[in-house]
Amino acid sequence: MPMAITGSIMENTGAIMPISRRLPAAIFGFSIGAILITMGVPRLIAAYLSLPGDIAIFGLREDRTILPQELVEGATALDEANAWEMTGAREADRSVLLLVQAESLPRGDQARDAILAKAMAATEQSLALLPAQPVAWGNLAALKVEAGDMQGAVKAIRLSMLSGPVVPGYVPVRVKLGLHLLPYMDRETRGLLARQVRLLWLIEPASLVDLGKQADTQDFIRSALDGLSERDQEIFIQRLSPIQ
Repeated sequence: MPMAITGSIMENTGAIMPISRRLPAAIFGFSIGAILITMGVPRLIAAYLSLPGDIAIFGLREDRTILPQELVEGATALDEANAWEMTGAREADRSVLLLVQAESLPRGDQARDAILAKAMAATEQSLALLPAQPVAWGNLAALKVEAGDMQGAVKAIRLSMLSGPVVPGYVPVRVKLGLHLLPYMDRETRGLLARQVRLLWLIEPASLVDLGKQADTQDFIRSALDGLSERDQEIFIQRLSPIQ
């Protein structure tokens, strides 16, 4: 009899044990699911709130005219979205909207200076969260120029060139800004800019010809093109000659 009782107990224990083992696993799985849902909700809310800002950014990239009110509403929307989920890319977009908004106001205007300060803070926050953003570094350089910090601007444009040497849609803007900062650059940074000049000649030669109209940058541009073939250099000189 005792053996029968023991056997019965062992059988019942064997039936119960799998359930007791599965229960913690089920609770753990439920907890993970709840955490993932909780993490996803702020992201969904942020994506929804950011729509006006995303639309404004898309319009700028498509060279569409963006109304001042759209810039204000877009920047505000991205700020509200970041309260739910802060991302480097979203802060970079917000800084662009603020920068364009500020550029529409006259220099010396207090409102302009206040918006530029917000754009500077947003850009720096963006790069702290996501450093590998060549366009954001370029925007920071432009903001440093606005603030009169030329050495800071050179450092930022240098990091823009290092973090993303080939950004086709941004190269014309970066070269123009770089040429403006040329007097403040050291030899190494000038070398990086020279590569950008050669790249611009290959992907958008008309833009380089326009920049070559400036007497104070013609020598640098021609020197930078020494790295190209003689034929490319001749074409540049031919295109530049009629406007000299």
